[in-house]
Amino acid sequence: AAEVRAEAGRQHKGGTQRPQAGVAPRRAGGVAMSGSPPASSGRSANNLYRPESSPSGPGASAPWRRALEAFAAAPQPGTIVLVGAGDGAEIDPCLDGPARRVVLVEPNPEILPELDARAAAEPRLDLVPAALAAESGRAPLHVFNLASASSLRTPTGLTGLYPGLREVAAPLVDTLSFADLLARLALPAEQTHLLALLAPGAEPAAVAALAAPEVAALFPLLLLRAGRESLYDGVPPASALGEALSEAG
Repeated sequence: AAEVRAEAGRQHKGGTQRPQAGVAPRRAGGVAMSGSPPASSGRSANNLYRPESSPSGPGASAPWRRALEAFAAAPQPGTIVLVGAGDGAEIDPCLDGPARRVVLVEPNPEILPELDARAAAEPRLDLVPAALAAESGRAPLHVFNLASASSLRTPTGLTGLYPGLREVAAPLVDTLSFADLLARLALPAEQTHLLALLAPGAEPAAVAALAAPEVAALFPLLLLRAGRESLYDGVPPASALGEALSEAG
């Protein structure tokens, strides 16, 4: 039986406590949902959690391990799509497995040169220098002094958790709808693909697209990182996103 896995961790002044995992049944395939826990203030602090070591290493989050293990065990492992590749910390564990291709979707111009250099040196890496959004076009990317919090969307609940959070740049970046991203990737339908949604604010566009059966069929494996509470304008909490995915089958 497939599972929806909701991960919870707690933020403390001394550091990040390891997440706890909860399990609920779902359809065939699986969704590993990495959500943040109540912080000491009573709110959640998600989309900022990063494992202290690589996703396949001893310090990796449980959802990452399960997602990569499930992908490796699939009949025909195909492509891992990392939406929000960030600093590239997740790249090596993905390449260590049987992935035929690892797609890095990342819009931050400060990060792109390094990712581009990695993609040029590794034939299985494909860089898409854009942000996942409801529509293709151009939009300002809110870049913060906490880089992993950067998003097309305005932070709401996040600012209560991190009073020192401040925007340091707002470059115009390319955006891609989920449909245009899929058209660009041309994923083989006979292969098993893993979608990792790590970009804060990209969740609604992806979840809406996955409601289409033909899109969901391409990604029987999904890693979704979302907050227990709404942290960005227009982004539902993890529970609502999970319900939307379940309703879509």
